[in-house]
Amino acid sequence: MANEIGDDEHPADKSIYYHWGLDTGGADRMVDEVTFKVRSFRVKADEGHELWDFGDGSPPVKVQSDAGADPHAKDGYAVTTHRFERPGRYIVSVERTNLRGETGTDRLDVLVEPQ
Repeated sequence: MANEIGDDEHPADKSIYYHWGLDTGGADRMVDEVTFKVRSFRVKADEGHELWDFGDGSPPVKVQSDAGADPHAKDGYAVTTHRFERPGRYIVSVERTNLRGETGTDRLDVLVEPQ
């Protein structure tokens, strides 16, 4: 999933983008714990943080990726886990704001099925 934010310092390459996803760990129902991972690219590591909103009324979760310092490093992702308490459809979002106040947001539609 990608999201673009302009970057005046890199005119040939004007975007911050994310790589993120979720892993149910083989769980047979989504109310089990789910792992979410995110990494931002084309932004300095000290330019903000990623903020997860799981769309279920729980508090947002702040994480910090390495901002793509080494795009192939397996440990460059910021990782968090979440448990959905009730079945339903949730819009999970992750965002990051750079030093100029520009915010990029990506969303994922998550369906939690009844047990």
